[in-house]
Amino acid sequence: MKKTRNFILVLSFFALCFAAVSCSGSKKNQMKGLSDGWWKDTSIYHIWIKGFCDSDGDGCGDINGIRSKLDYLHDYVGCDTLWISPFFECAGKGTAVDYNMHGYDTTDYYAVNSLFGTEEDVLALVAECHQRGMKIIFDFVPNHTSSEHPWFKDSVAGTNDKRDWYVWSDSGKGANPLGSANPAWFFSEEAGAWYYAPFWEKMPDLNYENPAVQKEMRNVVFYWLDRGFDGMRVDAARYLIEDGSRASDSDSTHKWFTDLSARIAKRYKSPKVMLGEIWLEKRRDGLERYFGTDGKREFDLVTDFDVGRTQLASVVIGASALPDAAFENPHDSNAAYAAFLCNHDEYQNRLGTVFGTNYKKSAQALCLSVFRPQVPIIYYGQEIALADLPLYGDIRHRGPFDWESAKSMVLEQDSPVTVLRKALEVRKTYARTFSDASLEDLFPNRGVCAAYVLHPQEKTEKDILCVFNFSQTDFEEYVFTKKTEPKSTWKDSQRIFCTPGSEKSSLHFDGDRVVINSIPANGVALFLLD
Repeated sequence: MKKTRNFILVLSFFALCFAAVSCSGSKKNQMKGLSDGWWKDTSIYHIWIKGFCDSDGDGCGDINGIRSKLDYLHDYVGCDTLWISPFFECAGKGTAVDYNMHGYDTTDYYAVNSLFGTEEDVLALVAECHQRGMKIIFDFVPNHTSSEHPWFKDSVAGTNDKRDWYVWSDSGKGANPLGSANPAWFFSEEAGAWYYAPFWEKMPDLNYENPAVQKEMRNVVFYWLDRGFDGMRVDAARYLIEDGSRASDSDSTHKWFTDLSARIAKRYKSPKVMLGEIWLEKRRDGLERYFGTDGKREFDLVTDFDVGRTQLASVVIGASALPDAAFENPHDSNAAYAAFLCNHDEYQNRLGTVFGTNYKKSAQALCLSVFRPQVPIIYYGQEIALADLPLYGDIRHRGPFDWESAKSMVLEQDSPVTVLRKALEVRKTYARTFSDASLEDLFPNRGVCAAYVLHPQEKTEKDILCVFNFSQTDFEEYVFTKKTEPKSTWKDSQRIFCTPGSEKSSLHFDGDRVVINSIPANGVALFLLD
């Protein structure tokens, strides 16, 4: 009897060891060798899966379509991180071009949308990205689910302890916190109560005051990070938890994301990135808070909706509307802003819609997005000046990629995609000069030409001068002046980048004047300063 008991104890011990090994080895496809803060030096390519590449001919882009274009993304575009739109199983599904399968109405966080492929396809995509040295992040939708999600159906019925998984009220009163004229509360006859759904009647908000909801949503994050994703973009992060009458930017929201960030840092050897969608314009203090407080990290990257507007406006109006040095990255951590010229939402039109076939202007806009301190996000199709669909609403930004155009443009030296790739190569070469730079505008900084200097924090690195001619005029000479107390003095320069047609651009110094020679219409030139 004693021998039997000892044998059982031994078996139990080995079983526990096996379980521990299995758990510790359950992580797949993890990227190795990533440094802390790698995201500050990256560039992100945002893929709307449905519109990107259809591999099976059903009229809908898919995961394997992305896999088939990794060489294009790596070799011809040059972005080294992919962000893919929601791939979870969702309620609204359809393959038609004008059907808006947005994917934010999740019905199963652990299953892949069947129109996109399988989990095996996703794992293969992650693995193949890593083989090329590329990172990949997923779109996490924590604020709400579809009304078709089993959790919500149980919540309505009051079954499986899910009643308090969503936000319910007996009165249903209150304005929509998103500023929309649409209601935020909707009555359920079956439940006999009002549920909170400010984004849409069919996307009810989860109740993060319930610890079970918090735990489950953390599990969703760990599930996909365990499978090799290098981080996530968090949708609608401002609205996660309501504190009384405060429906956005609440202390509870900040606390939850700070806790999640700490758990992720502890769980993974390779650093994962948290990119927060914080749609705040002209509220830099509000954006800044999402990086964390009191030494506790919250988000690593925060979306910057201000800078993209100024960049596009500068090219459109033909004069600088660029922001001043207040729009730098934070300098005391591995945090950074992430900016874009267009995205999948109602933000700004695509470059092809704004500039048509004037590829010089599209290329200049792309250069602006790369040569500012913010981490650049390139929305799919921007690099080939793709135009919006002739539709209304955000579906117009989510149309099919034009692969025939891409095929020809990668062979042209003056195409937007070629200019973008070369610009990204310069940004990579001087990565920390860009991401950690202090900005110094040269005067006149509101003229038809603009110039600013990037001052690196590392004293061993050289300053970089960025010059843009937004006008339709070629200038043989354009004069800028330094500030009254310039941060640096220079005697020599070396051109390290120019757009096609700007090969004769040069500069010389004349006292407090910086003189740019031969800068053509919509030209861009960068100089390393000594």
